[in-house]
Amino acid sequence: MILVAWIIDSLILSAAFLIILVPLGPLLFVHRPFEGPMLMPATMAVLFWFWALDLLGVWLYYALFESSTWQGTPGKRVLGIFVTDMQGRRISFGRATVRFFGKLLSSAVLFIGYFMAGFTAQKQALHDMLADCLVLRHI
Repeated sequence: MILVAWIIDSLILSAAFLIILVPLGPLLFVHRPFEGPMLMPATMAVLFWFWALDLLGVWLYYALFESSTWQGTPGKRVLGIFVTDMQGRRISFGRATVRFFGKLLSSAVLFIGYFMAGFTAQKQALHDMLADCLVLRHI
């Protein structure tokens, strides 16, 4: 269920990223301020900024949606699942941020942090435990 929500959200984020990158992409090839040995560092700097903007966009997407009145991303909403704190209330932006960056830890070693959800009483993944959150389903 969560995997399907992630796929939906990934498609939305990929489309948004392409809309931004397609107009900017040619700038990498048309304007070359550096030649020779400076070309590689310049290209790496541009790629770093693309990566940083992507991370910023993905973080804001997840944190803003999960802390909103929707309590979840569009992918979660389509599947009828939502994120709450341990008392069933809407989470704050700060808690959603901890949850988002906690997913990096959940993914770090063979996604063990995600598999933990199958072995905990409240079905919490590592990032949910770090942020004191639950992912629930509308019945």
